[in-house]
Amino acid sequence: MSLLTYTAPSKTVSIGTPDNPNSVVVEGLNANRIALLVQSLRDDLEALFNLATLLTKTDLKSVTNIDLELGRSFFEAAVATPTVLSTLIAICVTGEDEGQPVDMRIAAVNRMPLSVQSAVMSAILELTFSEVGAIKKLIDQFASARANLSQS
Repeated sequence: MSLLTYTAPSKTVSIGTPDNPNSVVVEGLNANRIALLVQSLRDDLEALFNLATLLTKTDLKSVTNIDLELGRSFFEAAVATPTVLSTLIAICVTGEDEGQPVDMRIAAVNRMPLSVQSAVMSAILELTFSEVGAIKKLIDQFASARANLSQS
């Protein structure tokens, strides 16, 4: 197989009902899709990152009163999460929907029931991280590349 004939793995996910069958074709995340996601949703992703950072620094067993910073971070993340997931699904859609503007695809994803969004998201994650330990391997590769660059 040559590079020019490569076809990315994809999955067809049923998004319809028995009365109104429909499906969508998705591919996994790649560098271009991740860059588009980050460019489009920098503030929303920052809210999720801030919450994750705060949670790693907080002993939740010791939180007895309402922690304003933690509460604000949870609120910001709760507001950001649907936008991030809808955009992620929309940018991974291929097939006949791929040529449609991203904002139209996001609007379509927002109309899907949670169970359908979950099924589509599961397919995307499976295609992105099909190999056991793929996330850790990817992080290790980035860390190694960064270390090599800093030594240069």
